[in-house]
Amino acid sequence: MRIVVFLAFILCASTSFANEESEKKAAAERYLAATPMSDMLSDMAGNMAMQIPEAERDDFIRLMTTEVDVSKLESAALDAMVKTFTLEELNALADFYGSDVGKSAMGKFGTYMAMVMPAIQREIMRAVSEMQ
Repeated sequence: MRIVVFLAFILCASTSFANEESEKKAAAERYLAATPMSDMLSDMAGNMAMQIPEAERDDFIRLMTTEVDVSKLESAALDAMVKTFTLEELNALADFYGSDVGKSAMGKFGTYMAMVMPAIQREIMRAVSEMQ
């Protein structure tokens, strides 16, 4: 009898875990649909290209938007999100970034990254040179 109860418990626990994983994946997919990786990559490439000599900009943008396999990035992001965030957090992210305010914020994210990236790069280079 103990074995039957134990097996029933294991079955219920594994079903519950599978359901939560499925719900987490659905929430992460909803987030990724609200914040398409291809749009983010394209926006970021255009803004980052401003840091590159003008003669090389078009090639850089073309490389970033045609040669980068967005589906691989999306798959990696989906897996990482499901492993990292709770269901509640994933739903909150999907809700926010799916809203008008969230979409507006994401539309500005590439510009933001392009503005902050030079400072990040300078600080990293400074820290590396001090370590040497």
